[in-house]
Amino acid sequence: MATESLLALMGQRTSGQSIRTQNVNAAAAIANVVKSSLGPVGLDKMLVDDVGVS
Repeated sequence: MATESLLALMGQRTSGQSIRTQNVNAAAAIANVVKSSLGPVGLDKMLVDDVGVS
């Protein structure tokens, strides 16, 4: 499916300073979530179930 037709069905294209600001805010929010698990001082995290199996 072409990108143009998907965009036409699901929304509208917007641009401008406010959209760039929203993108920066979204990236900062994602960085805030993953900063404790990535990087040189990050903590390795593993999800385990109640039996202890990853």
